[in-house]
Amino acid sequence: MTVSLPACRVLKITDACEQLIRKSREKIQEVARVIGLLVAAILAVELGKLHFRQLEMEKITALQTEKGNLDRWMAIMEGMKTDLC
Repeated sequence: MTVSLPACRVLKITDACEQLIRKSREKIQEVARVIGLLVAAILAVELGKLHFRQLEMEKITALQTEKGNLDRWMAIMEGMKTDLC
C-alpha cells in the first residue's frame, strides 16, 4: 500500500515553505502553521520529520523568549530555510 498526498496538499505545503524561505523574519504563529502542515503530511513523506526539526527547535526557543506570545516575530535562520528545501 502506498500513501501519498493529493496534489492540492502538495501545492499548499510547497507554497507555505517557499513563502517562509523568502523571509528573514515571520510571526511565530505563521511558523507554527507551516510546521503543522508538515506534521500532517508525515505519513506520506519519507523522512518527513527531518524537514522541520530545526524549524520546530527555533520556534520553541522563540516562544520561550517571547513568553508564549504567538503574535511576536522570530528570525528565519538559514538552517531553517535549508530544512524547508
